[in-house]
Amino acid sequence: MSLRDEYTPGRAAERYKHMERDRWPFLQQGRYNAAITIPWVCPPYTYRTPHVNLPKPNQGLAFRGLDNLVGTFLGVLLPPGMPFFKVSLQPSVEAELIAAQGDQLGSVVSALSKYEMSFVEAIEEDGDRAGISSGFLHLPITGNVLLHLLPKGGVRSFGLNQYVVRRGPTGKMLESVLVEATRVSSLDRDHQLQVCGTNDDLAFSDEIIDVYTHVFWDADDNRYYEYQEAKGQILEGTEGNYPEDAVPWLPLRWSYVSGEDYGRGLIEGIYKDVERFDHLSKAIGDASKNAAKLIWMLGGGGSQALANKLSKAQSGDFVVGDAASVKALQQEKAVDLQVAIKEKEALGAMLSKIFLDGTSIQRGGDRVTKFEVEYMARMLQAAYANEYTIIGREFQLPYFNAKTAQLRRRGVIPQLQKSAIKIAITTGIDALGRGSDQQSLETLAEAASKISQVPEDMIIHREYLRRSAANLGVKPDGLIPSDEQVQANQQQRMQAQMVQGATPEIAKGLVGGALQRQGAAIEQAQQQGQSPEPAPPQ
Repeated sequence: MSLRDEYTPGRAAERYKHMERDRWPFLQQGRYNAAITIPWVCPPYTYRTPHVNLPKPNQGLAFRGLDNLVGTFLGVLLPPGMPFFKVSLQPSVEAELIAAQGDQLGSVVSALSKYEMSFVEAIEEDGDRAGISSGFLHLPITGNVLLHLLPKGGVRSFGLNQYVVRRGPTGKMLESVLVEATRVSSLDRDHQLQVCGTNDDLAFSDEIIDVYTHVFWDADDNRYYEYQEAKGQILEGTEGNYPEDAVPWLPLRWSYVSGEDYGRGLIEGIYKDVERFDHLSKAIGDASKNAAKLIWMLGGGGSQALANKLSKAQSGDFVVGDAASVKALQQEKAVDLQVAIKEKEALGAMLSKIFLDGTSIQRGGDRVTKFEVEYMARMLQAAYANEYTIIGREFQLPYFNAKTAQLRRRGVIPQLQKSAIKIAITTGIDALGRGSDQQSLETLAEAASKISQVPEDMIIHREYLRRSAANLGVKPDGLIPSDEQVQANQQQRMQAQMVQGATPEIAKGLVGGALQRQGAAIEQAQQQGQSPEPAPPQ
């Protein structure tokens, strides 16, 4: 299909309707998952229907658990104030800087660190985290979400009921169509006139129309193209194109089956457990309400007159009657309820473990320690290694590339020479920052301090440090001097000591010569009958 065919008016709406059929089973399962967890994530009706009369889960554990899980994911994959990537030099470039000696390598590393922090500050200033967090909440429920990086900063997220997607064998996005129910009054004036075809007061119209955004891959140009369409017309000025590594549209998946265009959510795998927990919560809640309801029963010896007296009696009043004929109604279901309560508690503990509820290792205060955060990150990395791989490939690297291109266009960060640097996306514990690198350096420094106390004839110090650096993952180049550098440094120190030892004698000779010259000048002045001028200070 040619590019001209893709830009045909009405094409976006046609493609959306055609691709809806493949999305249907995933959307239906997502609605089931949302109904017992967070209903508004995937409501049981179309995108144009207001979110009213949503299903109401009978428990809040799923909401709290998913919110905790998503927050943990976001905190580890996109840590606040810390880079989730590392910019480093290519080995050949680093070797050249080390060979040049001096502090060139340190200066370059410092500049790259500033580059990383400028990137992180831009993320915080643009408010990307809010949109990404909202989008991540869709992933464990429906298994899918579409993120859009806005040109001026910020991220929007769209649920599975608003977009369709087509992927290649490797999971690469080949085509995506997004539909939004939009008020005519929210469009640009030019687009209002184009859609409505008149110049009257339709700018303030409350009419709601479908606006489609069509994004597709053109293999001939190796670029992504996009445009918007409404009422069968391509909105003028909405056309755009991007290189493969800078497309701002990211269709994410929680997990997936090879060959499928859409992902599978976490809740789909534990649906029956969550559903049973929800039913038990309702049953126990209803039983508790019935148990709290007080109903008095009158036996055969009672009468309606006695019932009237009891209903009107105040606290402390006397009523004449037979107490044995009055009895409170009881359910007598305590044993049965205990079985339900124990099963609910077991299910709740299992679900809390799945949702990584870490309250057991956190203090009750507002702040937590670094150890507690790292503990949660280790739990996340161990429990969701597969999801790390998928999200790292489909979110972190594409997001970094698209955000980098965006910030360069805005002049926030400079252009780096691709041949001289390499980018490494960090996940898991490393995503919390460079604490692990710093800890390795501190451990190596501690080892150097200890080995310095051991005689050189017992163990070779530099070889010990080199092996320690290798075990800790620290590059020794530029940090641990080579044998040639040690010899050169020793020669420089010896020369400096020789110069320092000769300095007092040289200074003594200079002072003695100055005094002799000053004495001769005074003697000459006295012979001529003149007062000697004071000698300038030395």
